[in-house]
Amino acid sequence: MAKTVLRWNAKQKQIISAVMKERANRLFIHGGVGSGKSVCTLFLIDFICKYTPGIVWLIGRRTYESIILDTHEILKHNPGLLDMNTGSFADGGREFRYTNGSKIYFRHLENADHALGPTYGGIYIEQAELIKEEDY
Repeated sequence: MAKTVLRWNAKQKQIISAVMKERANRLFIHGGVGSGKSVCTLFLIDFICKYTPGIVWLIGRRTYESIILDTHEILKHNPGLLDMNTGSFADGGREFRYTNGSKIYFRHLENADHALGPTYGGIYIEQAELIKEEDY
C-alpha cells in the first residue's frame, strides 16, 4: 500500500512547524482565500487525535450544511486526512471515531446548546467571522 504524501505550501509548513515545536495551546491561523488554512488545521487535528488516545475535538461552523459542503469536502479531497484505517464516520457524518478512542464532533454553531456536554480537548471554528458572538 503506497503512503500518501501531503504537499504543503510555505505558510502551512510554518504553522505546522510552530505547533509541533511550541505545543501551542492557542493558535490563530489567518490568510487569504484558498491559502490552505482549513487543510492545515484539519491535518493538525487529525494528527493530534491519532496520537492522543481519547481526546475529543469539536469542529464548528455556522451551519451543518456548510460542514457537509465544505469541511467534509476538504477531508475527502486531501488523502491522508481521516484515514479510514484509523477510524470511521458515525452519526450520519456528525462524528469521526478513531480506533484509539479519540473523537471529532462536527457541529453547527447556531443556537449551539447541542454542542454542550462533552469535555473537549480542542475546539476549531471554521469561518469564525460568520459566527454570532452569542453563539460562542
